[in-house]
Amino acid sequence: MKKSFLLFICFLTAALTNLAANGQNDDSAGGVKTVHVWTINAHAKDVLSESLETFNQTIGKEKGITAELRVIGGGNYWDSLEVAFAAGEEPEIAGVYQNTPQYAESGWLVPITEIDGGSEFIRDYEEYLVPNNNVYKGKIYTLPYNVLTSRLVYNKELFVKNGIVDEKGEAKAPETWDDMREAARIITENGKGEEFGYVLPLGWPEAGRWEILNTFCSSVGHAGYDVAAGEYRYADFAPVIEFLIDMQQDGSWFPGYTNIINDNARAMFSEGKIGMKLAMGWDVGVYTNQFPAKMDWGVTTVPTMNARKEYKDFMRVSGSYAITRNGARNSEATFEVFKYLYDFNMLAKLFETEKFLPYNPAIMDYVENKPENTAWLAFGDVKDHFVEVPDPGSSLRIMGETVFQTITRLLVEGDKSAVAAALADTDKRYNKALSEAVEDGLDLSTYTDPSWDIRLK
Repeated sequence: MKKSFLLFICFLTAALTNLAANGQNDDSAGGVKTVHVWTINAHAKDVLSESLETFNQTIGKEKGITAELRVIGGGNYWDSLEVAFAAGEEPEIAGVYQNTPQYAESGWLVPITEIDGGSEFIRDYEEYLVPNNNVYKGKIYTLPYNVLTSRLVYNKELFVKNGIVDEKGEAKAPETWDDMREAARIITENGKGEEFGYVLPLGWPEAGRWEILNTFCSSVGHAGYDVAAGEYRYADFAPVIEFLIDMQQDGSWFPGYTNIINDNARAMFSEGKIGMKLAMGWDVGVYTNQFPAKMDWGVTTVPTMNARKEYKDFMRVSGSYAITRNGARNSEATFEVFKYLYDFNMLAKLFETEKFLPYNPAIMDYVENKPENTAWLAFGDVKDHFVEVPDPGSSLRIMGETVFQTITRLLVEGDKSAVAAALADTDKRYNKALSEAVEDGLDLSTYTDPSWDIRLK
């Protein structure tokens, strides 16, 4: 125990010494203000470094500001950032993402509107701001920087091989659930145990979230939590579960699905033996680098229940920057760098180089060199998307199964007659826990917006 404690003290001392050398802005170099920017995004280091160097040679040179980027990959980022906050040696600008409420509550961040010029700057972002992510207790601490989108990926070669084509003889992407089910059935039937229409990784604990709720919400109108009503409505997903069970009973799922994790499912799709799989924006890199696809594959929006699409597609804000306490102490220089990071030309460059998907379709107007990767372009088309609002689930004490466990169990059991009752029970348990949390002091207003509506106009 003593040895562990001494090791911790040594680590903390070394960390604080390092932070002192790399932390607050240094005015010693001829009055130049240094603004430190920290990020976890190692994959974007080259573009961010180059862009901030351009800032230093232009705006920074003119105004006496130097921006310095520090990339800390993996889980070490959060530990390093929190040690820096605790020591008062944090960077002026930090990537904080979904930790905004925690850091704001600790007094480590400063609302953008309290920075001179901040109120005017945020006007272009207001429709994309996410409660309990960008906004906390009515104050705007961060702005969306990049997003994740959901899609269906499909094997074009298997589609053509099985005659699922358009008038030009090219692979015809499914638009409705009926299209999807029929394509899966044909591919599986003709595949004779070698090729299957669909893969669902039910061995992955996150399958219920990423393969069901955040993908098929374009047929339901929400992702399980109704922001307008301030209540859980998982029962609305009964038709989705029943549809997937129909595909299972057709024999169209790749066998062994109860033990398949997402990496295994993605590897099988890349081998060319699977017709379709649900996917997120990060999967472009997976099928390009991690498990390079051995066939021609396409990307389409998630098929909907009916041909007439009623609701927008899912989009999650997955990156944001905040101005810290140290940044506020030198707010003029910090805000210049902050504005540069959020400039649409900067965000367009990050999209062009396949680093980040844009949160705003207007950013595409600033793209000078369109990426050749058609899959990346398809995931980056964010027109007609809604921004996910976090639900209060992390504050609830749920009795019994989680919704994800219930969804997985229903899909494994394959009993359509049990779906409606099971999801109704889930709603009852979640809404009871929500009421109890409100009684204990949870502010439900931060998770509720009566005007929230994702219907396509």
